[in-house]
Parts: sequence; C-alpha cells; structure tokens
Amino acid sequence: MNFKPNIVIAVAAAGALSAGLMTDTTVAEETTSNEGMTGPAKPSKMSAYAAYCTNIGDAAQEARAAWRLKILNDIESRIEARMAALDAKRQQVEAWMRRREEFIEQAQKSLVDIYTKMRPDASAQQLSMLDDETAAAILLKLNPRTASTILNEIEPARAARLAAVIAGSARKAKAKKKTEDQVEDKAS
Repeated sequence: MNFKPNIVIAVAAAGALSAGLMTDTTVAEETTSNEGMTGPAKPSKMSAYAAYCTNIGDAAQEARAAWRLKILNDIESRIEARMAALDAKRQQVEAWMRRREEFIEQAQKSLVDIYTKMRPDASAQQLSMLDDETAAAILLKLNPRTASTILNEIEPARAARLAAVIAGSARKAKAKKKTEDQVEDKAS
C-alpha cells in the first residue's frame, strides 16, 4: 500500500487520542507544503480531553442551537394552538352576546307593545310596582301620547320621580352625544 506519511501520522494520532494513550504530550505531524516538501509541524500541547473538546465543539454548538430551535418551534406551535382556541372561544362568546342582545331587544319590543295595548289605568298600576329606572325605560319606549296618559294615571309624586329619571337620562344621552361629537372633531 502506498500511504502518504502525513495521513498515516494523523490517523495514528487520532487513534492514540481516542484511546487515551496520549496525555499532555507533544503531537508533531509532518505537513506537506505547496511544493510537496515535508517538514515538522508546530507542536501543540493539548491533553486528549482538550483535543476532543476542541474537535467536537462546533458540532456540539450546532446541536445545542438545533435543540433550542426545536424547543422554540414547539413553544410557538403551542402558542398558536392556544391563540386559535381563544379566538374560537371569543367568536362563540360574541355570537352568544349577539343572540342575547337580539332576545333582549325583542323582549323590550314585546313589553312596549303590551303596555301600549293595556288600558292606561292598568298600565299605571303595573308601572307603579316597578323600580324607577325600569318604569322610566318603559315609558321612554312608548309613544309620547300613550306615555302621557299612563303618567296621568300614576300618583303625582311617583310621576314626578319618573319624569326626573327620564329627564336625567335625556341629559346623560345629550352629554354622551356631545362627548362623542367632540372626540370626532378632535380626530378630524
């Protein structure tokens, strides 16, 4: 067999290092220059352990980086799955809220229709049993003629309180509208 001397020495040195035969010794290899001449290489004073660590350092660093990347990808996929689940829950809640609002609106329309069709004295008795805010809300939804006949049938002190609640809600609505207009003006 025709082996080049530097390859044989390198293989022998690697075998000795892996076998642990060389510790704290000087390893000298012959290297080939560009002209094909051989000469002694720079001796290096490395223990077998240090040489091993140096040889696998890049591979170990790449393995750690790949492991960290895999962990980050796993975390990212879990976060995306949770975000998708949260988005699905949010859509369910929004749909439920829309159905609830539609039901409340329909119930209010039905309630207003009921009070509109009742006799004014019977409506007045029913509204007298309700709290001021609820009674005022119902009166606001009625047409003005019907509301005035019902208020005419309610005892004067209670009618005054209901009128104050209605007026207060009207002031709040005007203030809210004014605030919204100011915000729109500033945004423009």
